[in-house]
Amino acid sequence: MQFPLTGRPQKLAYSLGGLGYTGFYQLIGAFFIFFLVDVVRLDAWLAGLSFAISFGIWNAINDTLIGIWSDKTNTRIGRRRPWILLGIPLTLVFSVLIWTPPVGGMPLEEPKDMWIFAFATGMLFCWSWTYSMVAIPWYALLPAMWQSVRDRTEVTIWKELCAVLGGAVAIMIFPIMIVNLSTVPLSITAEDLSDGMVGVPYTEGLQAVGGTEPYTWAVEEGSTLPGGLKLDSGGNLSGIPEYAGGYTFMVEIIDAESDISIEEVNIFIREEGAPLDVSTRSLGEGLEGEEYEVVLEAFGGELPYTWVCVEKEDQCLPYGVELDRETGTISGEPTDEAEYKFTVMVTDSATPPHEATRELSIEVVEHERGSFSGWMWAGLIVSILFSVTFLISLLGVHEPKGFVLDKSWSVVRSLKTTFINKTFLSFMMINLMTWCIFGWLIGMVPFFVKHSLGLGLSDMPLLFAPTMLGIFLFFPVWRKVYIHRGPKFTLAVASIATALGFVPCLVVQNLWQGAIWAFCDGAAVGGILLARGVMTADLPDADEVATGGAKREGAYYGAIKAGEKLSFVIIGVSTSLVLSTLIGYVAGQPKPEFMDMGIRIGMVGFSALYVVILLVFLKIYPLGKEAVEEISARLQEIRESKVEDKGGHE
Repeated sequence: MQFPLTGRPQKLAYSLGGLGYTGFYQLIGAFFIFFLVDVVRLDAWLAGLSFAISFGIWNAINDTLIGIWSDKTNTRIGRRRPWILLGIPLTLVFSVLIWTPPVGGMPLEEPKDMWIFAFATGMLFCWSWTYSMVAIPWYALLPAMWQSVRDRTEVTIWKELCAVLGGAVAIMIFPIMIVNLSTVPLSITAEDLSDGMVGVPYTEGLQAVGGTEPYTWAVEEGSTLPGGLKLDSGGNLSGIPEYAGGYTFMVEIIDAESDISIEEVNIFIREEGAPLDVSTRSLGEGLEGEEYEVVLEAFGGELPYTWVCVEKEDQCLPYGVELDRETGTISGEPTDEAEYKFTVMVTDSATPPHEATRELSIEVVEHERGSFSGWMWAGLIVSILFSVTFLISLLGVHEPKGFVLDKSWSVVRSLKTTFINKTFLSFMMINLMTWCIFGWLIGMVPFFVKHSLGLGLSDMPLLFAPTMLGIFLFFPVWRKVYIHRGPKFTLAVASIATALGFVPCLVVQNLWQGAIWAFCDGAAVGGILLARGVMTADLPDADEVATGGAKREGAYYGAIKAGEKLSFVIIGVSTSLVLSTLIGYVAGQPKPEFMDMGIRIGMVGFSALYVVILLVFLKIYPLGKEAVEEISARLQEIRESKVEDKGGHE
């Protein structure tokens, strides 16, 4: 079956697949390691290894095989369509499963959890296979349907513009969806209430998180409060305790949506006249970047009290929070997500003074925290969108008859011929480094936004948007450069500009400075994307001329994409080196002092390294402007000759 679309409508329809092609790619590249490290709290080296194995090494293998097998496919609907149609629903399934690790909706307590490592690796392994079933055949259609440089640059621009939109959905809309679709389970913030004393008035307000306020509180039927205390519907426990001892009772919380949570609460009532002690037994959670305040309580001894942390002041409380020595008030804006354990000591005014200590902890959580369901639902929604764009792109697919009728090569012969091609091997390294540059940018920005700029997940789009805008606005400029100066010049200039564009991130301090930096770097990255896209189509053309007309776009695109996936091995290792080895970061623990500058130095250093390697191989790459024009002319002659020969045999 052939669809009637021709001309520009055909180009636009086919190019729409770029939204899904890049959207899926960047969804994993930007957030998978971040999700494992900062949300699931898997060890950074295990997260990087999972990414490298499944999205790098395994993808390099399956891309090559799928490319060759799609060359060998021969059906009524073509070589590529069957793979795309089969791969789309499977990709959709695994696009949801990769965001649903079996951790019970809570971060890991043990970062080196090998079961979660195996699950994450396996799900990404399956996703990589099914995604390649769609992406490799789709990408291999381009050189078969358009041969001229002008057609290819036009299609590449449309495709890359759609890719920008796909990237925008993946790295701008996806995190907003996560925040809005996430839910925090309804629960109380502290199970252990402050101690009370017999005969001394007691008041403490119970607190809850999650659900929808206002809450209604009650003692569960069958449960009993300590004698003399009552709990009102607003969650206030008050009265004069009558009997000493430890008590446990069950409270029922009902939110505005009628969701119910029943939880256990503990309280200890001291004997009348008990000696000096810290009565506070637990502290509520703090929200990262939000005002936090709690007052420590004590009883016994002689007033006034003096409060201190037993540890050094700068290692005691969460960063941004201080303890008032006179009032016992802990207040401030905690800046780093982690659980902080510390010991407080209260001293009374007696002579000699009495002292008492208590071990406490404050868990600082993300302001936008939520359950893993937000990641799952956001993954489902954007994956459906990306899948639909691939389906629509088939409206613009015309697989030339000659391409379907050609006799395909064996897997061994195809692999051997592909990987002894020096032109191809030099391009593989060039292409690998371009993916490292762009992948490093999108992979490190979430860490940069959160840990260097102190912003949240929903703020990431405000930094990614200028990058996308810079790419979009400068595509026409880079197209003119490419047409007039050729691929090598365009890619060299764009790569150097991109490396230099990373340097300002060393000094960026706020969102607006970050937006300017991101726009400038995006403008440079646009040249890499355009040059890389058009250059990729030159390789199977050169091979077709060298082999006398063999149609092996699938083999070449599979091998090219295999090389691209090795970038994720490099990015996975590079991320682990920066976060774990250089900085010493462990999610859920206090952030190292070198965290901010370590991320900045890593971003600049590795991007510069990738560009230097790219320029070395670009120098020996033989397909410049004149060589590409000569290949195009020779290819036209070969194809016209083959059409005439087949016509004569029919």
